[in-house]
Amino acid sequence: MNLIDLCNNALDLVGASSIDALDEGSPEAKLVNRLHGQVIDAVLRAYPWNSAQMRQVLEPLAVAPSWGYSTAFALPEAPDYCLRVLEVGKPNQTLDWRIEALHDGGANKRVIACNQTSSLPILFIRRLSDPALMDALLADVIVAELAVRLAAKLTESATRVERLADLARERYRAAVSVDAREQGMASYTDPADWMGARGLQGGASWLG
Repeated sequence: MNLIDLCNNALDLVGASSIDALDEGSPEAKLVNRLHGQVIDAVLRAYPWNSAQMRQVLEPLAVAPSWGYSTAFALPEAPDYCLRVLEVGKPNQTLDWRIEALHDGGANKRVIACNQTSSLPILFIRRLSDPALMDALLADVIVAELAVRLAAKLTESATRVERLADLARERYRAAVSVDAREQGMASYTDPADWMGARGLQGGASWLG
């Protein structure tokens, strides 16, 4: 599956016309082009999906936070842009840390601020712009979520939006259930919590 396939799968759920390219100029393409990146990032941030996890070892920056912490570590940027930090430090290591912005060399950087002065291992969720890198069930969740956003704009049908929201919840439950077992997790984030947290991103129909 490529990105156009993913977007067309969402348009199919809505009952809208398919597209050949994101920049083709049709109303569907313009809307999909505006929304798809937001939707992918929101879904990836919502849960620690296995296929989006990556480990890196960060090196300390020359510039330190102005107060409170001794060291700053720049979060990964493209091509493995960090969307969410899951773990900081070595296993069983307890660190006081936080994510914040740091002004460095005329630019603001997203950093982890802490008091560790040596290399810093992290586990994080990276941005996946290529659906071929996604687990199939994760891609299904993104398709359904994108369909909800599209339906709200292309159909203005509250019934269709709610029906697609129910589908997205079902797909989320199924995807997380499998993903959690592959992580050895006994439980998973409740879909109601996920939808509520996403209220800043989505429409009110998702909160019902």
